[in-house]
Amino acid sequence: MENPSIILQGPKTDGAEWLKLETDKTGGKAFYVETVNYQKGGARINLEWQITPIRDDEGRITHFALIHRDITERKKAEEKLLAYQKQLSSLASELSLAEEKERRRIATMLHDHIGQSLAMAKIQMGVLSDSLDSDRYDSLLSDIRSLIEKSIQYTKSLTFELSPPILYELGFELAIEWLGEQIQKHHKINFEFHFDEKPKPLNRDVSVLMFQAVRELSMNIVKHAHAQRVKVLIKREGKRMLVSIKDDGVGFDTSEIDRTKSFGFFSIHERLKHFGGTFFVDTKPGRGTQVVLTAPVEVEEETDED
Repeated sequence: MENPSIILQGPKTDGAEWLKLETDKTGGKAFYVETVNYQKGGARINLEWQITPIRDDEGRITHFALIHRDITERKKAEEKLLAYQKQLSSLASELSLAEEKERRRIATMLHDHIGQSLAMAKIQMGVLSDSLDSDRYDSLLSDIRSLIEKSIQYTKSLTFELSPPILYELGFELAIEWLGEQIQKHHKINFEFHFDEKPKPLNRDVSVLMFQAVRELSMNIVKHAHAQRVKVLIKREGKRMLVSIKDDGVGFDTSEIDRTKSFGFFSIHERLKHFGGTFFVDTKPGRGTQVVLTAPVEVEEETDED
């Protein structure tokens, strides 16, 4: 019996596929294999082979029947699709980072200009109130100062919602802890936060994307999960940081995700993938949801403990 693995494989053929014949890992059943071959003029072609063993009267394989078809165009289309997917992933990450930069710019403007102007107006209003001899304006001035104070608090709140300064000043973990405190305060969901003591140096863009992802997932919990408790675990595993977000909500069937939630998951997955991160969802109706994110830490800042 002449071995087809010698006759048919091209310079770029995956030899492991042909070993299926030689090691009998196919169980003697028909199977498919793809090869890279070359025409007489040197043009590269991709072939798909259907390999069917032929047996003698005693059941021993003596020959192979081979049927092939040219799948070169299909392979080219697949390569284009992969290139488009890679480009889409890159664009999704770039768009997300551009959005964060704009959020950061607006938050800085609110803090440095509008917030400070309101604070100064409050001070001047106090000076004006103290300088007036008549009590006839006290009530009016008090109302104005109260409105200014509410505006200052709203500006601070909006600044943090747009782009929390704590993320840039104190880092990812404390920013997530702050986010959990906000969720617990405004939505009455118990938030538990746990992290190990290992250093987790992150690239600035990765830190921003991870924070955005956790914030989006947290808001999904608030809107859809009907959860009472959320547990967030952040730890380092070798050269990666792992973030686990687990709730005790209603869960869902991953095959029936609505378009809005599905796009949110897809967006997070693509953004993390662009930076070498991963995204995993474990859920079923009635038993809550766990989402696990990972991202690479900066290698140059690793310690000997790793």
